[in-house]
Amino acid sequence: MSCRTGSAVLILCVPVVAASCQRSEGRFLERQLVRDELVGHFIGTPFAMESLKYAGFKEHLDPAEHQLELGTDGTCRAQTFIDPTSAAPNGTGRWIPPNAPCRWALDSDGRHQQVTVTINVAGDDATLRFYLDEEAGHLVLWQYTADPDSWKYMEFRRVENG
Repeated sequence: MSCRTGSAVLILCVPVVAASCQRSEGRFLERQLVRDELVGHFIGTPFAMESLKYAGFKEHLDPAEHQLELGTDGTCRAQTFIDPTSAAPNGTGRWIPPNAPCRWALDSDGRHQQVTVTINVAGDDATLRFYLDEEAGHLVLWQYTADPDSWKYMEFRRVENG
């Protein structure tokens, strides 16, 4: 292969490789939300359950088991895994206990708005961070369940307004 041919192959491959590493296929909400828009009830999605299976989870795979309620006063209720990227070898994970003290805030990672949920579990704070999206007119809170390039997410879809 000549140097000229090698350069042409390199030039053609670089955009393909770069495109495959763009993460989340532009899944970030393009508009800025105000805090009050997030108040309400969110439930896990069927796609989130597929993503949890991909991450190795074998229990709590019914979307209705995964609930997130964001209150107007910054309190919340959460029923989901603390870390959706980390299933134990037997397919279980750290599940948030009922009535665990919970707070939420709308903030930013510097590039995208996100919802930060802080839950007190047995005296220790666990933090869940969700990016925002909108699908079919419903707000969606999502986080990765695996390598971002795998396009697998734990996501909650708003089912009623607050």
